[in-house]
Amino acid sequence: MIKDTIQAVFLKIDTNKRAHSFEVFGYDFLLDSSLKPWLLEVNTNPCLELSSPHLARIIPAMLDNSFRIAIDPLFPEPVNPKRLSTEVLSENKYELIFHSLIDGVNLVNLIKSRDKLEEFTAVDEDLLEMVDEESEEHPDSDENVELI
Repeated sequence: MIKDTIQAVFLKIDTNKRAHSFEVFGYDFLLDSSLKPWLLEVNTNPCLELSSPHLARIIPAMLDNSFRIAIDPLFPEPVNPKRLSTEVLSENKYELIFHSLIDGVNLVNLIKSRDKLEEFTAVDEDLLEMVDEESEEHPDSDENVELI
């Protein structure tokens, strides 16, 4: 469901194609009695309030993972062979579901091919209308055609 929402708005997200930027979206889901998920809404400015013990655990972890992906590659830790890092990086919990350079390009190409198809069918419809108009104007035109 998340991938579908990103695909639906891909051409509207970051239209300026700013480098080194990221955005956090808030997805609200509801599980029905069969545990089927239903997407309620997507927030472009989600609340990051630590208002419960569960949120106090997951929001800082989400932000930490976001910063690791977006900021750490730009500012790598200096290499110092004398100092051993005792911090063990925990596993990043994000899963890449939409890659703009792969999925985005494929989506744009699909849209272009559909646009071409729509243009083609529109031209065909125009031609059909012209043919219909011609045949209405000259109902006996077949009889008056000279073969050369």
